[in-house]
Amino acid sequence: MLSPIKTNIAEKLRDKGYRQRFFKGRAEDEIAYGFRHFRKLRGLNQARLAQITGMKQSAISRIEQASYSRWNFNTLWRVADALDVRVRISIDDAADAAKEYEKMEQPQGVLFQGGQHFGNPGIPPSPKPEPQVLVIQ
Repeated sequence: MLSPIKTNIAEKLRDKGYRQRFFKGRAEDEIAYGFRHFRKLRGLNQARLAQITGMKQSAISRIEQASYSRWNFNTLWRVADALDVRVRISIDDAADAAKEYEKMEQPQGVLFQGGQHFGNPGIPPSPKPEPQVLVIQ
């Protein structure tokens, strides 16, 4: 049986300094992951995406690294346009976001692994996948 990983993120998010670093890091991770994901989904390598955007391959590589945050919105739009994806920016109250993490850390009673449903047999798994979007939070 699977058990949830205890991260205590909700508790850590009560500290404003931690919260700012955490949300900044999450946004950087999501940008890097989203562009890399869609580039691969489109069957492109970094060199080809660089050609399409008019950028250098090394610039594409940096954007796909979660530790890189020196991009600007024009760069994001260029890459998004080349990949034919939407960049969606969400600005939320930090307290509301912390509450979402609190909910995620509470036991759910239903676990999924590799498409298998464990736990409450009265709740079937969702039959259709979520749409793939890049969300910056």
